[in-house]
Amino acid sequence: MTNSAGHNEIIAYKRGPDGSLEEGQSFRTGGRGSSGVTDPLGSQGSLTISQDHSLLFAVNAGSGDISVFRVHGFTLSLLDKVPCSGSEPVAVAQHGNLVYVVNAGGSSNVVGFHLDSDGKLKPIAGSIAFLPANNSGAASLSFSPDGQFLLVTEKLTNNIDAFHIQIDGTWLRSWSTRAPALVLLPCCLRQTGRHWLLRPAPLADTTLQLSRPTRSLQMGLSLQSAPAFRR
Repeated sequence: MTNSAGHNEIIAYKRGPDGSLEEGQSFRTGGRGSSGVTDPLGSQGSLTISQDHSLLFAVNAGSGDISVFRVHGFTLSLLDKVPCSGSEPVAVAQHGNLVYVVNAGGSSNVVGFHLDSDGKLKPIAGSIAFLPANNSGAASLSFSPDGQFLLVTEKLTNNIDAFHIQIDGTWLRSWSTRAPALVLLPCCLRQTGRHWLLRPAPLADTTLQLSRPTRSLQMGLSLQSAPAFRR
């Protein structure tokens, strides 16, 4: 994704048998990026493929909206573009028919959408939730594997914010846990029994183990050594 302030674009690459990449077509998102040179979004999830790999979600940080594409092999077709109810969206997460986006600018928040069978997004009334602090460097968000919880990492505060998501897509309650002195940039979630493993990007072989919250506002946090894993 170019993140260009003029018009944001998705660049497709074709992968060869030897793993080499060949630049192909570009596809406009219909929105604007925030520009910048060195990782201006500072997040993971600005481009997110749906669970069934049929849709691609892209944030437009400059114009404050989200674009949805249908994936046709090596090409994309734009299906929808909707406002994200906040400033500077940096990451999007999808689980089933739920899509959430985190807005890093201004009054930092998360907001939810229902995803219909045509790839259209409908805002969920009452789904806007504000992070504990403004401009805290929201970096990534992920659904738990069962879709019941949404986790947001803040790179400037080292906080992990958790939101309990109800069946209708609204959030029931939220809480924050301060992590050890780590830069919580891109994260991946993996469920192992009653625990989640959260992997911060700068650490190749270290994960954070979060005790799965069960109707409790407590979240245990500890460091452990573990092999790297793929999303």
